[in-house]
Formats: sequence, structure tokens, C-alpha cells
Amino acid sequence: MKVVVSALHWFPDVPGGAAQLARGHARWMAARGHDVWVVTQAAAAGAPEREDVDGVHVLRYRLAAFGA
Repeated sequence: MKVVVSALHWFPDVPGGAAQLARGHARWMAARGHDVWVVTQAAAAGAPEREDVDGVHVLRYRLAAFGA
């Protein structure tokens, strides 16, 4: 089964309970054979846009910078 997890942040990019919970669930589903993709905000400028971590595909998007 293909699964998409939407998360505000990805652990360990941003340490916190919600990010850690999203990572835990994604890893649990991937370990059971699911094709898991996480879509999350890039926390740092140097973070890779796409990365595979423990069988989970992580896609990071950057927020557009708007002027005043």
C-alpha cells in the first residue's frame, strides 16, 4: 500500500514530539512493507529536498519568501 504522511517537520531536523511521532509511524508502516512518503517543510537551508531514511521517502519543501 502507498502511504503519504504529511508533517510540519521531520525528526531529527526539528526535535519535538509531533515530528518524532510522524517519524515513528512512518518507519513502522515502512517496516511492514508499505511504500511510505513523508511530505514536510524544510527546516534548514542545507537540508536535502529528497532523502530515503529507514525505508521512508522524505520530501522536503521550502516556503516561499515574501516581502512586506
